[in-house]
Amino acid sequence: MEDKVHVELGRTVHRTVNRKKSPAEDKAYAVAACGQPADYLYPVFIREKVIQLIRNHVFAEPEREVGGILVGEFCKSRRGYFIQINDAIVAQFAESTNVSLTFTHETWKQVHAELANKFPSQQILGWYHSHPGLGIFMSKEDEFIHQNYFPDPCHIALIVDPTLETWGVFEWSNNSPTLVPGFYVFTERTNADALDRCLSKLSIPNEAGLHAATASGSINSPMPFRRPWTSIGILLLLALLLLTQIGLWVSNLRSRQSLNPPSYAAAAAKMLAVGDLTGGERLLRLQLSLNPKDEEPYSELQRVSFALSDPSIGGPEGERLDRTNFLVAVAARLAKRAPTVREHSVLTEVEEALGLKKRGPNPYAGAEDYIRQALEIHKWAAATRERRIKRAYRVREIIHSLRGSRFRLTSPKKCDWPDKAVRWLKEERIREIAYGVACRQEGYDKLLSALTKSEQQKVKLICSNLGRVR
Repeated sequence: MEDKVHVELGRTVHRTVNRKKSPAEDKAYAVAACGQPADYLYPVFIREKVIQLIRNHVFAEPEREVGGILVGEFCKSRRGYFIQINDAIVAQFAESTNVSLTFTHETWKQVHAELANKFPSQQILGWYHSHPGLGIFMSKEDEFIHQNYFPDPCHIALIVDPTLETWGVFEWSNNSPTLVPGFYVFTERTNADALDRCLSKLSIPNEAGLHAATASGSINSPMPFRRPWTSIGILLLLALLLLTQIGLWVSNLRSRQSLNPPSYAAAAAKMLAVGDLTGGERLLRLQLSLNPKDEEPYSELQRVSFALSDPSIGGPEGERLDRTNFLVAVAARLAKRAPTVREHSVLTEVEEALGLKKRGPNPYAGAEDYIRQALEIHKWAAATRERRIKRAYRVREIIHSLRGSRFRLTSPKKCDWPDKAVRWLKEERIREIAYGVACRQEGYDKLLSALTKSEQQKVKLICSNLGRVR
């Protein structure tokens, strides 16, 4: 055993390092992976009985946040450093609501007394708490607790959502707690059956695995995970477009009400209304990080997270469909824009990234250029259109099923975005035909004549609004 003492951010950190084999190297233990825990900062090994203790605690009170302290050993084997969680201390006297948890002075007295009496050879290695119906993420309050009470690089945070039944571990990376792609669960080899039962009840969120690094134990900057999407160029351009829109929107908002913070909830509502669930979910989390006691975004986040927990809605495929919905919505918005002098088309890079036909440089892009490129985006998105519409119907069914169920929502306000998303996606083909007619592309007049009279009226209305918004 060796003791390392060093100073971090003006405070002295006493870190005890035990030299021993990891459970994966010790034949006395059975070890199984939850997610993909290899190749990260410090491999995390959690004893099976700790998982059961935490499960019993958070699932017993699924309507409010509860938590506790993780205790164990920070160790070094011949393969490098690792974190071994051997037990947990349930936090008593904590103040909690359905969206917040506070460890009081009495809580810390109880924790340290229990640590000294029951686990004298162990050290505090982090904390755990629940996020009922909110998914796996760290709010601003969670980050404050982690930064001030668990600042050591070997400290972790374990978050459990008892409603969605998901688990996530956060480790320090680049001075902020980062969700890791997985962790290990271990137990004595004679109790291997319990390990199988435990793993059958564990799942990690889809967004885990956004980073990777070496497992040597040295603190390296994680490499970004390349998401399975059409093109990295599209992602960069979409980020630019979104930031520009949000920047203009926030600027206008501040000019009207300089004392009010931006409403991410309003932006989330627009995302959800066009079928982008993952984008809406992230904006709702931002809203709650600003105002954790805001009931309406909390209920909305519960609904969205519950829908994304369905295998047919969430996952990598769901994210791809969400991004397609977002891209189509941006294209439809830009098709309404009026041209300005010497304005280059902002969708040229998207067009090139998708491998769409180019007609040469056009530094004087007019309204027709916006419409033409919006048409190309809609034609490209047509391959997944039926899948996206079917998914929107399924989302609406899931959200409506929450009424009168055991799933308690903080705010009873009626939820209308699933209906809006279905209508928006069903009209996507109508918009494509309108853009084709406006650009006088061959074949679209025939498609227009095949529509019903009410659909033809919609096409005319869309055409009348193209190239007008400044």
